[in-house]
Amino acid sequence: MMSPSSQSSTGFSAPKGPLLEAKKLAAELFGAKETWFLVGGTSCGVQAAVMATCSPGDIIILPRNAHVSATTGVIFSGA
Repeated sequence: MMSPSSQSSTGFSAPKGPLLEAKKLAAELFGAKETWFLVGGTSCGVQAAVMATCSPGDIIILPRNAHVSATTGVIFSGA
């Protein structure tokens, strides 16, 4: 059995062993080129998605009931 200590110290940024295999299997299941596992919850994923797609100066329209993580992502992106 592989213990967490036998994993590379890079952890989630450059996984090896079972974690890498799990990412590959998840990507295949979802029909995606690659997957990322979030360890910071959904808010982390929403912020990452907004920051990856918005540039400083962009104008973003959010609904009134948008989650605070979307607003935070917009602020962090500089949009």
